[in-house]
Amino acid sequence: MGCSPGLSPLIRRGAQLIQEPIREGLHAVTPYEPKMEKIMRMHSVTSTMENGFVYLPEKAHWLADYLHELTTFPNGRFDDQCDSTSQALDWVKTGGGIDHFVRLYKSLAEKVESEIYGDHVGPCPFCRNRSISHEGSEVRCLNCGKRWDRPIRSHRVTRADMLNGRWRF
Repeated sequence: MGCSPGLSPLIRRGAQLIQEPIREGLHAVTPYEPKMEKIMRMHSVTSTMENGFVYLPEKAHWLADYLHELTTFPNGRFDDQCDSTSQALDWVKTGGGIDHFVRLYKSLAEKVESEIYGDHVGPCPFCRNRSISHEGSEVRCLNCGKRWDRPIRSHRVTRADMLNGRWRF
């Protein structure tokens, strides 16, 4: 992707960061264009953090550095994590995040459901009509209205599945 020569190196770097997930198949990446400078953006989301709407893990190897950067902002040595945090919270607060998260979780649920039940369900076992609707673990015939359980796809769990995290107990 070419950038105009008049763009700052940071904007060009941002464009490069967007291209990486796109190359890996994640095409729903959209650039975030901040409307305020860093300090004002952080001030605008501070109440969101102070009121308990941001959750952090109790233990993580990066947590101490992250909290130090947040608490020393804007006078600390580093501010990249503060900047990305404020941008992410602003994005969620302005409504950009909610629809994206809902679509993401819905697609993940459909993928898991497909892995469990399989993509193909045959015709209605009662009237043999192929007009069916998937409703969670059940299937409903749109012709006669009867319901039945979706067959669960059987899969022999191998050691490789367990080691690669494809199977959880």
